[in-house]
Amino acid sequence: MNPHLPLTEPQERKLMVTLAELERRLAALRRTLDCPPEDLRLVHHEDRIRADEAAGLRQKVEAARLCLCRMADTLGLSPSTESVRRGFVAGLELAGISLYEAHPAGEMRGCGELAPASAAYLKAELPRLEAHVRDLIRLLERGDKLEPPEAV
Repeated sequence: MNPHLPLTEPQERKLMVTLAELERRLAALRRTLDCPPEDLRLVHHEDRIRADEAAGLRQKVEAARLCLCRMADTLGLSPSTESVRRGFVAGLELAGISLYEAHPAGEMRGCGELAPASAAYLKAELPRLEAHVRDLIRLLERGDKLEPPEAV
């Protein structure tokens, strides 16, 4: 902490959270400018950033990043740490809960009656997908080596 710019612990925490979130967003924008997002099977991206916009945006991102770093340095803010693995594990665990709720006997009942063929399909396929998610979680948590997944 900078003795000439004192902060209480709550003030320092608030600034850390605020600046760290902005830093993450700037880094994500920079990654998107460098490597535009690819469309996925269930997610297509729109309102893309054009190549002719990217150069000017990169300059502004870098200016904002440098300003943020200068502030953090001047205030004497220490970096926090975030676990890459735990972040993915938490996200996959939440996805696993959502998959469980998508079973015909789960929360899907609240969406209306499923056609018998759709219910049978979900009952057969959701456990396979859930197993892949559990394998990913196990690999991330322990680094276990698993057999290659069955062909899909």
